Amino acid sequence: MTSTMKRIGLIGGISWAATADYYRYINLEVRRRLGGHHSAHMIIRSLDLEPLLKQADDVPTLERVMFHAGEDLRAANADLLAIASFTGHRYARPLHQSSVPFVDLTQAIGAAVRSARYERIAVWATSYALQDTALMSQLGTLSRAQLMPPPRDMHAALDRIVFSELAAGALTERSTQTLQQLLLQQVHEGAQALLLATTDFSPLLSALDAPVPLLDGARIHCHCLVDAALA
Repeated sequence: MTSTMKRIGLIGGISWAATADYYRYINLEVRRRLGGHHSAHMIIRSLDLEPLLKQADDVPTLERVMFHAGEDLRAANADLLAIASFTGHRYARPLHQSSVPFVDLTQAIGAAVRSARYERIAVWATSYALQDTALMSQLGTLSRAQLMPPPRDMHAALDRIVFSELAAGALTERSTQTLQQLLLQQVHEGAQALLLATTDFSPLLSALDAPVPLLDGARIHCHCLVDAALA
């Protein structure tokens, strides 16, 4: 089976901490399925997050960045493409048009929510993603669930936690308490589960005391990537 394992081309750096999680999750899943000392065939094209944040609302420019990153991976003989970032999928249009198959995170988590048959689900992401009507509409359509984003006045706090803490591999106790309170509020409002759409939120699986299931977008995406790599 390993001789036919496809090579994953991963666009990362958005953030590097989430990309490191992807590398670990993918290899753990390959080893779980194949046993022994097997690991994934993978190439990572890591981007610099700082200039991307400064140009976050310049969609054409960042689509060109994604296009060139995808071309770099195609030239390196990647068999599959993926972006290790939910927010990064705002700029994924050129990758859908690539000759190399693109494994879309939004489609992966939409299918997972749909399979679980949740009717109302809380969704945490960066403000860039939450305020992107097209991206959130696509996720809602794919999941067939009512999405419950955090209140607008919480968006800045979520961005701070993502970009100032989790993107640097850290999480303070104060931020954990803020997120815990937000989760309890959304559960009280009817959320049946919490979708951690932004891939930097993956460490929250062990940080939150959750009264409802937590769906980790990063892990869901990684499982789909391994499915595609071993197909």
